[in-house]
Amino acid sequence: MNYFKPKDIQEALDLKSSQKKSVFLAGGTNLNSIQYISNNPGALISLENLNLASIRKNYIGSMATLEEIRINKLLPASIRTAAAHIVNRNIRNIATIGGNIASNKSSSDMIGVLIALDAVLEYYTLKKEKKNAPVSAWIQKPAGLITAIKIPEQGKIIYQRRFSRTKNDIPLLKLTAGYKITGDRVNKIIIAAGCVAPKIITLDKTSEYLNRTGIKDISIKKLQSIAQSEIFPVRDQRAGAVYKRGLLNASLEELAANIQNEN
Repeated sequence: MNYFKPKDIQEALDLKSSQKKSVFLAGGTNLNSIQYISNNPGALISLENLNLASIRKNYIGSMATLEEIRINKLLPASIRTAAAHIVNRNIRNIATIGGNIASNKSSSDMIGVLIALDAVLEYYTLKKEKKNAPVSAWIQKPAGLITAIKIPEQGKIIYQRRFSRTKNDIPLLKLTAGYKITGDRVNKIIIAAGCVAPKIITLDKTSEYLNRTGIKDISIKKLQSIAQSEIFPVRDQRAGAVYKRGLLNASLEELAANIQNEN
């Protein structure tokens, strides 16, 4: 296996194009896992020297670690909370937000909250074009090198519910919602669900129901029924599909109660 340490983004992209089966290396918590090592990447391209770790108000460089995000009060509290859900500090000190997104796991603690906040990824294509895309769109068709995450000013209320066997374990299910309340209605709600499909998904029909229904008229049973039609959980070593559906129902009931209490 070859190892490269480019000095800038352009060199990193050139290496990615020229090296067969090459992968970008950020913190390495995913690439060094047993699961990934078996894929035998042909080359590692380190992003260490690319100066991508800066954090400003509503701006996070892709090489910022989860611990740096957790303690930085320039960022929304919901993002810091999501980072803290990775309880193991050793991992938080190494893992980067860009690597977490690029790994694109359904169990990610960060992707859901970024989707709920309407966050946008800044990235470079292998043709060296600088582009921006919503996190929700990028994870459906990953491409290029992520350089930053931008969070728009919005004042959204963020709900996060994480179920896991232990604090150190990955979630059995995670539900995240971002919304505003205008009068007696929920406004612009986005609901992201993890561990119920191969990737984190948005529950668009569920969000549509909440957006068009008066808060006092929300039916828990209807809300749950719509959401259940949008998920595709499978049995794994942590929990069965039926159990995960039950966790979703519990979190939706809590979300609805929060909305009604805030109104």
